[in-house]
Amino acid sequence: PIILVGRAYWQGLYDWIKNTMAQERNISPDDLHLIELVDTEDEVAQILTNFYDQFAISPNF
Repeated sequence: PIILVGRAYWQGLYDWIKNTMAQERNISPDDLHLIELVDTEDEVAQILTNFYDQFAISPNF
């Protein structure tokens, strides 16, 4: 996943990706789910935990 911490800071970039890049087919609209905007460390931890659980893999650190 791509995790952007600080919704207020990153929202403009996300909107541009969604409204420009996806509409112009520079990226697939289906790929937007890979980008997560969060505000807290707990949200980051939950996203990473869910990712590793979903794909049955372990972090290499």
